[in-house]
Amino acid sequence: MVNKSIDKGSLEIFQYASKIVFANPFSSQRFELDKKITRKAKTPRDNLEYLNEVIEEVSHQVDKIDKKNQTKLLDFSVHDQKVMKWVYLFDVYHRHLKDFDDLIVDQIQNGEDSVKVLFYKDFTGGLLKRGLSKKESFRYLSIAYQIRRAFYFIKNRLIGVSPCMQELRSSLWNNIFTHNLNFYEQHLWNRMEDFSTLLLGETGTGKGAVASAIGWSGYVPFNEKNESFEYSFLENYQAINLSQYVENLLESELFGHQKGAFTGAISGHVGVLSKCNKHGTIFLDEIGDIAVSVQIKLLKVLQERTFTTVGGFEPKRFSGRVVAATNRPLASMCERGEFREDFYYRLCSDIILVPTLNRRIKENNEELDIMISHVLKTMTGIDSSDKTNSVKEIIVRDLGVDYSWPGNVRELEQCIRSIIVKGSCQPNMISSQGSKNITEQFDQGDLSCAELIAQYCYHLYQKHNSYESVAKITGLDRRTVKKHVQNHK
Repeated sequence: MVNKSIDKGSLEIFQYASKIVFANPFSSQRFELDKKITRKAKTPRDNLEYLNEVIEEVSHQVDKIDKKNQTKLLDFSVHDQKVMKWVYLFDVYHRHLKDFDDLIVDQIQNGEDSVKVLFYKDFTGGLLKRGLSKKESFRYLSIAYQIRRAFYFIKNRLIGVSPCMQELRSSLWNNIFTHNLNFYEQHLWNRMEDFSTLLLGETGTGKGAVASAIGWSGYVPFNEKNESFEYSFLENYQAINLSQYVENLLESELFGHQKGAFTGAISGHVGVLSKCNKHGTIFLDEIGDIAVSVQIKLLKVLQERTFTTVGGFEPKRFSGRVVAATNRPLASMCERGEFREDFYYRLCSDIILVPTLNRRIKENNEELDIMISHVLKTMTGIDSSDKTNSVKEIIVRDLGVDYSWPGNVRELEQCIRSIIVKGSCQPNMISSQGSKNITEQFDQGDLSCAELIAQYCYHLYQKHNSYESVAKITGLDRRTVKKHVQNHK
């Protein structure tokens, strides 16, 4: 059989579509590809504005070549087969977007029992008829489900239009799939446990929401016999706040303990490391608050991938991925010997800075309105611009136009609760009474040289949003500036 070539117009669309498959949906690259397929001159406001038109155009071009009896990969030249494989994946995936979204919602409602996937035969059948193998088709089902979960949780849990939030969403996508989804799909989909992540940011910025978006977006294999994924993505994510336990109880919560391991251990206990499955993620919140002795034991887990329960002797394997978070200045803590450098470097395969609410609002004044609307809808189910405006009027009246939100998103949530209950709100009393600004600390001699530099670098970064700009102003190299900014409390 002679392989037919694809006409120039269709081929151009297919080449763009094949690139979209691997493009970060929160990146400028994806926006540009959408523009090329839809032939729009204007950059879309977000990643959904042109989506339906892109899907329709690609589907139209696929239907057009189907009518020419080019329906399988082998109907094309070797070069075109590579392009058409990703086009068929794009087409089948987008035909099932609602199915994936419904599955995500059903799974959230069902908890940790994996739900049946009613559309899996349609999805895999759509790939099988195009000439992909059964093994490939089922693995792409799992990859597609992971991709849709990542988009769903990043978009819906990390809202905002400010540049720093757009950058955060793009960074999270890369954290889950790396900057090269093609490489991830071929080599890393089942090997992400070596890529630990460190989330840095002030209290109340939403580090927990970031961590859960990563954890719920992990790879989950499909089980054809059970007609479901191996486990719920909710089971894929385990979280623990390290600061709420004293040292001996913390080790029990992390590693588990044997019956009789210590006074009061009347039965055995399974720790969070044991609960984390092969493709799972464990979130270690407040990592900067733990003792050096616990850091050493967690370092061993990251290095050797083994641990033992308290009172036990048999090594257990840990196969999950670690995400840690803190609002503490880890760099200066390392200098003081309060945080081990080797542990720090094991944690920071990727460092993500979660922006403050103050910075978000300064970058885009629509951010506060969007956050008020989102919080109101979450709390009350109300989606009303009038209610949003009335809440904002009270905030401006009671806190002022330029309030800095020292408690970040958490403070905004409490502020809105206060307005709902009593029709007013007040400033963050802990921040206003218990903290000092940099001028007060300077006048009173409370700052070390390192802390002064770190605060100044952080202040400049909030203003210019560029490590290069801060480096130029301060005369420091970019790497040093980035270190100061990311470790500033």
